[in-house]
Amino acid sequence: MSQHDLTIGNQTFPLTRADLNLALKSLSECQSGTSDTNIHKANGVLWLDTTADPNILKMYNDGAPSNWITIGEFNVASGIFTTARLDGLSSTVSELNILDGVIATTAQLNFLVGVTSAIQGQLNARATLTTAQTLTNKTLTSPAINGAVSGDSLATQAEAEAGTNNDQLMTPLRTKQAITEASGLPSPDFTSTVTGTGTWDSNLTTVPHSLGVMPSFVSGYLVARTANNGYAIGDRISWVTGLGNSQAVGISYDATNVYLAAVNPIYFSNTTTTTFAVSDASWDFVLEVWV
Repeated sequence: MSQHDLTIGNQTFPLTRADLNLALKSLSECQSGTSDTNIHKANGVLWLDTTADPNILKMYNDGAPSNWITIGEFNVASGIFTTARLDGLSSTVSELNILDGVIATTAQLNFLVGVTSAIQGQLNARATLTTAQTLTNKTLTSPAINGAVSGDSLATQAEAEAGTNNDQLMTPLRTKQAITEASGLPSPDFTSTVTGTGTWDSNLTTVPHSLGVMPSFVSGYLVARTANNGYAIGDRISWVTGLGNSQAVGISYDATNVYLAAVNPIYFSNTTTTTFAVSDASWDFVLEVWV
């Protein structure tokens, strides 16, 4: 390895000859060395940087700013020289060799990072839709998307059930979940439980719903607080409004409150036709309101 500044000073002939030989040797070895301190720097001058293996072949650029441009790598151990990568390209030389004859952009070539064989399958797997590749205002055309689609392009279960987004893909599972959600009764906008002896039984009970609008539907049911008349704790009885034989129950409502009226309500014992008096000593009332 040798380097020379390519300047021959005034000196005796033996020294001039030695100086010329060193300059020519340095040129033939591309100014090889671990530093560029002793190298004459001019546009197009070559330098073989031997700091590590592989050695780096560089060309000087005297533009603004001046710098050394890598044009290739020489692997001393294997004896193989490879040209420099394209600017911004992260694929290795061996990965790029798979593309012999292919015309593509740098961004497209970077899909090859990590590809070793079975290129079509691996490329399809790597070319998945990501957060950066959204479907907003895009039309999917041929070729069809192969492999998995993931990330923000797919609707979540909550988004599928809400049904408000218009820029995400729906899988078969999400479609089923959306249909199931839409086909059932939506959750009530207001729920209240009236509990305790002396609350709703034989009283007019006012329950503020705080919705600020007239409800579109109001319903309720009774929940057994204690075991009685064949019902276990937690069993339910549908609340039926009506009037007859001095046993009356009723629900009315406006944009502010729901009103419960109960006078000696009766119901059938569990699994029999025997009736019994339903009271707030053993039963809670659950109110549900929909806008």
